Amino acid sequence: MLCILSLFIAIGMNNKASDAINEEINKNSSEYILKNDVEISFGKFTTDGNEYYESGELVVTVKNKQSVASSYSIQIEAVDTNGNRIDEDTIYIDSLGSNQTTTEKAFTLSSNDKYAQLKTATFKVIDISKY
Repeated sequence: MLCILSLFIAIGMNNKASDAINEEINKNSSEYILKNDVEISFGKFTTDGNEYYESGELVVTVKNKQSVASSYSIQIEAVDTNGNRIDEDTIYIDSLGSNQTTTEKAFTLSSNDKYAQLKTATFKVIDISKY
């Protein structure tokens, strides 16, 4: 009888540990972070129009909605109207304070042959990590 009781206690403790681990994993998922911790918006992709050495950029605005400072790694994808990937880029934000907003530039290293497509692309976050 004592063995059976010990077994049920061990199973119960294991389930609680498993639930805690699953909750922590969910808090680190991109979906959770985007919904609860950070707000991200995209400007328009622009180029400087220089015919010899054109450069381009997408301004990305990031707001930390948490009550503590956090750092972020944000992977962004540019897709065309058919959903095909044009390009991707990752921005890093170090120690963004509570309720602070910052702007970063993405797609600054894209090649000139992609600029026309990037000007009409749809941008979305495909992965985000919080540190």
